[in-house]
Amino acid sequence: MYGCRSVSAVRRRDSGGKNIRESIIRVNDNGFTISSHTEKELEDFQKGILDPASVLKIGGVSSIEDDVPEVALADAYEPEIEEYDSLKAFREEGNVAVPEFDLSLLGQEFTGERVDVVDGGTDVTISLSNENTVFFMHQMDHRGYESYSSGISYMGTSSNERKLTNESGLAYVMFDSVNEKGETESVHAAISLEGRDLTITFQGFDEEVIEAFLYALDLTVYFQED
Repeated sequence: MYGCRSVSAVRRRDSGGKNIRESIIRVNDNGFTISSHTEKELEDFQKGILDPASVLKIGGVSSIEDDVPEVALADAYEPEIEEYDSLKAFREEGNVAVPEFDLSLLGQEFTGERVDVVDGGTDVTISLSNENTVFFMHQMDHRGYESYSSGISYMGTSSNERKLTNESGLAYVMFDSVNEKGETESVHAAISLEGRDLTITFQGFDEEVIEAFLYALDLTVYFQED
């Protein structure tokens, strides 16, 4: 199964700040991180030069297992989640903008559908599945924050990192999750545009189908004013 979990630590921008325009996507052993921080800041954290408390203060990445300072726990909140049992119902309500995509390109009839919208759209997940395939789209909205980092991990080991550029010249970072036998379990694609991160997991799809879907995915919504 795709089985991903993510942790984000962010710092809200001040009144004179600008939205994030470019972020760094880095593939690691079993997933990736997306961050507005510099390469040096990320390297310092990975080398242990910055402790978790310092990283959280500047909006850094921490893993599920890391010890989180008590001050961070004090800021915990209960997110508001809207659930939809179909993609059609989500689209009909139309309160949150996500990229337009053509399901026919995936060549599947999905028997399971679910869409979750957190806090009015800061975090959106779209999950479609049947007996043989899983399609999982995750959009995170970091506009309005001066800096941020998020990390996602998957079951298996990361392999075959590559890029795919669509007809508009926008590039996805892609990689595979492989099992202990070296077999591909799922394919992941990530892109960060105008303060929003989009990640997609494909399980059970041929590479040609995945590339055709990503190439045709309409990302213009990220360049439109709200």
